[in-house]
Amino acid sequence: MNLDNLFAVIIGMVFLAVFAVLVILKNSYSESRYDERQLSARNNAYKYSFFVLLFYIILCAVLDVCEIKWAQTYIQMLIGLLLSVVVLTVICIIKDAYFGVSGKLNVVYVLILLAVAVLNGCEFIRGIQNGEILIDNGELSMGIFPALLSIVFLAISVAIMVKYTVNKKHTED
Repeated sequence: MNLDNLFAVIIGMVFLAVFAVLVILKNSYSESRYDERQLSARNNAYKYSFFVLLFYIILCAVLDVCEIKWAQTYIQMLIGLLLSVVVLTVICIIKDAYFGVSGKLNVVYVLILLAVAVLNGCEFIRGIQNGEILIDNGELSMGIFPALLSIVFLAISVAIMVKYTVNKKHTED
């Protein structure tokens, strides 16, 4: 492992530690409670997320049987997991089932999500500058993963900001 990779791993571990401390502190002071409508919306979001993942895996299997290789297998599976997480999170945000009964949006959430998106975007750009291979023999390789993570966190951030704007507009009317 070279020094650049070691530095990235250490930064990632520090960021995860800080995030874990923030989550533990948040959970120790308040517990998210969900009403029946929110629980029903969350259950539907889980269902939709599961079916998106199921259809994605079936699509990947069909492409594999047809010998169409578009990404390495582990990248395909990671994309499927990220896709299902985005579907689950965005549906919960849209249906007001993400933040609990209090429904209050904490700006820290959005800032953390945006920071993770920017950091992953920077890592992707750094990888390109260092000659990271994005496509190997016509298949997406691990070099694309920071870009995927950046897109995921950016999508969730945008969903939260859009929901906040819509809620703010409805309360003003």
